[in-house]
Amino acid sequence: MRAVAAAFCFTAVTVFAAPSSAQSLTANQEPNATEQSIAAAALSAQRTGTTLTPAAASKKRPAALMPLYGAYAALQISDAALTTKALGIGGHESNSLMAGIVKHPIALYSIKAAVVGVAVFQSEKMWRQGKRRSAIATLIIVNAMYVFVVNHNRQTIAKLSR
Repeated sequence: MRAVAAAFCFTAVTVFAAPSSAQSLTANQEPNATEQSIAAAALSAQRTGTTLTPAAASKKRPAALMPLYGAYAALQISDAALTTKALGIGGHESNSLMAGIVKHPIALYSIKAAVVGVAVFQSEKMWRQGKRRSAIATLIIVNAMYVFVVNHNRQTIAKLSR
């Protein structure tokens, strides 16, 4: 319920921040649908403890955020594919937490998909909390780390193939 209220508040604040909704009511006018939505969002936010801040809600995502999600997903898939290939030619998993899972490709890809989902969810959560730079920086750092992991897997396969 809290997530629904927060989403409704976000929508209402975005509408509220738009110049077209900055009309004031006179004593003879009935509130229109937009104004009623804003009032309902404010009441809902007050009940749930959510803060309505037009500055936080109206900022658009930077162009880099979605490609960072895509790059992270691609790196996870590459890691899983290269790990599976390395295991097939005599390699072994260095990560002891994943050692039992990598023997089962469906489990491996499921874990990788879950990891991507959690990363996207947490980044979106940071974004909504106003921690925009942290959301972007976290994705850049994690992507950079996985570039090294994928490159290591590639080098391992090259050594094993000789």
